[in-house]
Amino acid sequence: MIDKPRKRKKKIALIELYGHSEVLYTLYKLLRNDFELTIFTTQQIHIDARDYFETKLDNWLVKFPKESIESYIKMNLIILNA
Repeated sequence: MIDKPRKRKKKIALIELYGHSEVLYTLYKLLRNDFELTIFTTQQIHIDARDYFETKLDNWLVKFPKESIESYIKMNLIILNA
């Protein structure tokens, strides 16, 4: 029997920096099995999400409170453009 090559999952970035975690959590649950997700969010949303999902969350990139949105986006621009 010949194994078919696995199809690479499409990449999607979800960005939530303003506290609408309910939308982020819903999208994450709907998409995580079919897509390679990278989540860009705040430290507080990330903490809440770990408690909500009760698991380690991979590919969640956290913006810390004293960091500006502009510097956070610039720092992660390579990942966003991948």
